[in-house]
Amino acid sequence: MTRPSDAVLTWLRERIDARGLKTSKVAKAIGLKTPEFRKLLAGETPMLLDDFVRLGDVLGLDANDVAGLPAADLATTFTPTEVPEPERTPCQAELLFKLAFDMQIDIHVRFIEAELGEWGGPDSARTAFVGKDMPIQLMAQYHRYMEPQLDDAGLHVTLSFDTLYRCTFPWSSIRAVTFVPFAPPPVAPPPAKVKPTEPAPARPTLRLVK
Repeated sequence: MTRPSDAVLTWLRERIDARGLKTSKVAKAIGLKTPEFRKLLAGETPMLLDDFVRLGDVLGLDANDVAGLPAADLATTFTPTEVPEPERTPCQAELLFKLAFDMQIDIHVRFIEAELGEWGGPDSARTAFVGKDMPIQLMAQYHRYMEPQLDDAGLHVTLSFDTLYRCTFPWSSIRAVTFVPFAPPPVAPPPAKVKPTEPAPARPTLRLVK
């Protein structure tokens, strides 16, 4: 079985022969014993990059010489194996928020303040809710400005307090979620039934008879 390095080793042996150099002299010049160098050229032992550079100096090789070796002989084609990413299993809260954002529904949320951790928002906004539930309204008309993102860490949204903050609400901090859908358009009343018009009763008439 051929190896990618076989073409390189053959190319090096040809360069040594073309210059009329003895294997023993080349081995000594690069700091190897002759038997070791023979095994190196035969591919029986791996050639280090330092060995290749020293050998190139002895043979007087330059970049043009190395570039002359066909690239197809230098290495085999490497095709990386694609490892599929494991599928995420979103929690119920994530599925609910995804539905609400997709359908542009007003969302009223109660968060457990103690579960927020480093949420990214101002401390002043949660001070009044220490030990309580913290209400947040995510109105549909502002959803696009919130840039909502859902992942394993929780719900990420941009909210406006004294300025804009990128806030993170862990899924474990959600106490309750309420959706406020838009009212459907009023249903038009059915058309009134029109009674058929009855013909007027015939009136008596006089007729002259001869």
